[in-house]
Amino acid sequence: MTDVWTRRRNRRYVRHFFHVRVHEPRDRWTHTVLGDGRERGSEFEYEWVELPTDREFALALDDYVPLLARRLR
Repeated sequence: MTDVWTRRRNRRYVRHFFHVRVHEPRDRWTHTVLGDGRERGSEFEYEWVELPTDREFALALDDYVPLLARRLR
């Protein structure tokens, strides 16, 4: 799923949301960006969250959590 999110005037972001079933035993992990771009070497922390959740995500990234929760029922 993809949408365009407006945070401030004239500032729009294209967001992509994925629903993936995995069989990975880790609950948390770190991803280090590879390649030649500006973000090379940046680290991002991830963790799985049980759905449904009342947890608030940064920058309204939880907009589609209710849609995912309905798919899991």
